[in-house]
Amino acid sequence: MDSNSFRKKEILVIGFFIILINLFLLDFGWEIPLDGSISVGATPITGIPILPTLLSFLLLIPLYFWVYQIPHNGLKNYEKEESKSIIKVFLLIFSIIIIFRTFVLLRYGLPYEKTPMIFFIVLQIIFVECYYLKDFGFHKDNIWKNIAFTFILLFIVGIIFVGILGIIVLGLSSVRLIDLNLILGTPISINWYGLASFPFQLICVGVSEELLFRGYFFTKLRSTNLGYIRSILVSSVFFGLFHVCWYISPQSPWFISDFEQMVSHVGFTFIFGIMMCIIFERTRSLVAPIIIHGLSNSLGSSISISNLFEFSFGEITFSGISISGLTPSAEIWLIILTAVTIIPMFFFFVISILPRLTKWIGVEVN
Repeated sequence: MDSNSFRKKEILVIGFFIILINLFLLDFGWEIPLDGSISVGATPITGIPILPTLLSFLLLIPLYFWVYQIPHNGLKNYEKEESKSIIKVFLLIFSIIIIFRTFVLLRYGLPYEKTPMIFFIVLQIIFVECYYLKDFGFHKDNIWKNIAFTFILLFIVGIIFVGILGIIVLGLSSVRLIDLNLILGTPISINWYGLASFPFQLICVGVSEELLFRGYFFTKLRSTNLGYIRSILVSSVFFGLFHVCWYISPQSPWFISDFEQMVSHVGFTFIFGIMMCIIFERTRSLVAPIIIHGLSNSLGSSISISNLFEFSFGEITFSGISISGLTPSAEIWLIILTAVTIIPMFFFFVISILPRLTKWIGVEVN
């Protein structure tokens, strides 16, 4: 494509994205009030804005018809590009999204930039770069097999995780580091707003982030000589950094509301990104990453277990999931225990479970 034509189309898409973002910032104060305040990041949430929520779903309808019902002449299959060109274009897209994502999170405390983000990525692929969307994992091929694969995979991983956790809990209970009665009597708190957010987390959050980081960016990186491992790491680093916006606060020192929580969140999303890249690499479909992403976000924000663990090291007590206040030796012991269980589980999953499962269900793409 001619460079001037590419720039003109890019400017049009960026302008359209900015217009959509500004449309989402107009909520007129209409909201569904919550029982109390919820703080996901730096901005406390006291209600669910009605207009941005409706727009998040309604605007996807014309986009669907534009993508699937209107012929797009001149589209081509994705071919290899130079890594420098890929990084340059992605950094432009990433920077623009980050800037306006920050505005939206400061305004609402909720990620209402997702639908404009979907428009941005889809238009970038089809309108600007003239590629087929299916080449970036967004297709209906083997969709039911991929759905079945997702839930079978989640079931297997869940069984393994619960089994390992049970062994750890029983072991720590036997040496009196954990009170088993406290665990068995632990109340489970369910946030119904979190569960109700599943359609938004699946259709808006899951689609936008998986299409950008796994479908678009990771696919392009894999076409270069960067290699499998480095492509995963680079795309996952950007995915982790994408979540720094939750903790940006102009009123806080260094503009970060909670540095420790931010590092924890970025670290978790980095690991999550690695897992999604591995799954996407084997299936070349975004179905499983999107479903897992949606479930992870909605269930993770809706179910909490208070006072799950209580470790005692002399006069120091470790409760819940925070390890602040532990002695250095206690922290080392916990890190070693986690590594001994989680790291082998990860390699077992990648080397043994995933290849067998994708072949058995028939979703593996060579």
